Amino acid sequence: MVLHNSLNELKTNKIKRGYTMFKINSNELQKSIEVVEKVKNRNKYSTVLNTIHCTIENDVIEFIKTDMHMSIFKRITDIENDIEAKFLINNPSQLVKVLKQQKNQELFCNVYQDEFNQDMLEIKNQKKHTFNLCCANVFDFPDVEREIEGTKIQVNTKEFIKQVSSITYSASTDTIKPIFNAIYLKHENGAMVAVTTDSRRLSKANIELMNVEIKNDIHDCIVPLKTIKTTLDLLKKITSEEITLIYNNKNIKIVCDDNLFIISEVVSGTFVQYQQVIPQSFETEIHGLSKKEILAGLESIKIFTREPAYKIILDFKDNEIQFSANTPELGSADFKMKHEIESSCIMGVNATFLIEALKNIDSEYVSIKINNGMSPIIISGKDDNPIAVIMPIQIQLP
Repeated sequence: MVLHNSLNELKTNKIKRGYTMFKINSNELQKSIEVVEKVKNRNKYSTVLNTIHCTIENDVIEFIKTDMHMSIFKRITDIENDIEAKFLINNPSQLVKVLKQQKNQELFCNVYQDEFNQDMLEIKNQKKHTFNLCCANVFDFPDVEREIEGTKIQVNTKEFIKQVSSITYSASTDTIKPIFNAIYLKHENGAMVAVTTDSRRLSKANIELMNVEIKNDIHDCIVPLKTIKTTLDLLKKITSEEITLIYNNKNIKIVCDDNLFIISEVVSGTFVQYQQVIPQSFETEIHGLSKKEILAGLESIKIFTREPAYKIILDFKDNEIQFSANTPELGSADFKMKHEIESSCIMGVNATFLIEALKNIDSEYVSIKINNGMSPIIISGKDDNPIAVIMPIQIQLP
């Protein structure tokens, strides 16, 4: 009865100027706006990219926001609309502030034009409070691609979050070289391989596939780090058990659930030959090292290093590993761990890289694999998934 009266009142007030009525829950509307607002417009000359495109039809409202490189699509179903319409939310942050004050109320909304032909969004709550928000011209919103054809992969949501989250740290934060500010995804031997690198370190994880359909012989793609981080953030807030990735040489579509998906450009170019970076055999493999003990020691000796190298020395000999730092004008520090060592080796390593690698391995005990002081050091946990590869720092041996 409340909806009927409110809609009738809206119709009486706005019917002469054109109207579109729909009923929606304030919390659902707020959450949906906040989801698509994950897309941030960095182009100060294109203000339309600050807006959110809304389409109402068949009791569904769809929100779209884009920066022309990545777009997020979010839908709310069962909104009880009277008429189909499209409009642009001109100031999403203003709308969110209004919605936060409504606290899970049913809202009755009207899209209309005022006497100056300005598109408006009227929101009326159950307490008869009315808000009128200015909308932008819907025809100014750019065309965005929403469907793509390509290789289709389905993976478990929790596994995707766990494995991909464990390797994003080793991607570069510098966008000058997009290949390094990205994550490489490849279908390989019945699994999806995910790799990141900033050229000084590399991380790799394997994700079990639920289903795969290869199209046009496309097995891999390079996804911008921004897209991956946005996806991970959204996935942590949904309950879907699986996600679908569809990609080709230009775009990737990540379907989070029935009402949420992302479409993003992929990075053009060729990713590094990561298989050549990871040694296939090792002279020394040390297993069962306490991650907690190593981290505590590294944090203490890192104080005696300087950025950006944060250089420490790892000395493997006489059934012990010595971690040490020695920096002029700062002093020195070291700690030792007893363990059976197969051969001796001295190498320089970036302490920050080693700390970040250990923190992203979900295991109480870790393994270290080495060959010599000029080869990468490999850090891994249970089942060698994920693995971290750190390039050595050149040092002068006595």
